[in-house]
Amino acid sequence: IIEVDETFTLAMSNLVTTQAPIASIDITEGAQGTIEDNDNAIVTIGNETVNESAGTVTFTATLDKAVQGGFTVDVVYTDDSAEGSNVDYDSALDQLTFAGSAGETQTFSVAINNENLVEATETFNLAMSNLVPVTAPAGSIDVSDTAIGTIDDDDTATVSISAITDAAEAGT
Repeated sequence: IIEVDETFTLAMSNLVTTQAPIASIDITEGAQGTIEDNDNAIVTIGNETVNESAGTVTFTATLDKAVQGGFTVDVVYTDDSAEGSNVDYDSALDQLTFAGSAGETQTFSVAINNENLVEATETFNLAMSNLVPVTAPAGSIDVSDTAIGTIDDDDTATVSISAITDAAEAGT
């Protein structure tokens, strides 16, 4: 479990000796110890591909190890060949909230704009930022993974040619 460092105090009492007089042994000083947490957790997001007409693409973020107190993290989008701002997809920021359980997943959907335009397959990128842990140290949670959203175009175009009669060739 990813957690804050823990400290403890050691105190001695009830001294029993076999030879030395008890008054000659000082046990009033205690000691303090620290258990440093050296665990790390990783959040990953899987790549996803969807047909443009699906309307949304759903991504899953997965936390590999338990994180004491949980945390939030933002998912931000950047354009590659797809254009955000609801041209090809909705690039508004998403915030994920993890309770902190090992193996926990968070799913989130991105709206896809089904424009009636024949175009190539388009992609956009996802990254995580603005990690805010409740109690665990932020440096022990890795949110550097990225993902790619791929939008497959399913539009088609038809070209037709009608027969043309040239009046000059027809003898008129």
